[in-house]
Amino acid sequence: IVVESVKYCKFIKWINSMLIL
Repeated sequence: IVVESVKYCKFIKWINSMLIL
């Protein structure tokens, strides 16, 4: 469960970075 949340968090951050760029 913890690993999945971390992956989800990283995915969200990646999406945000792509939106900024």
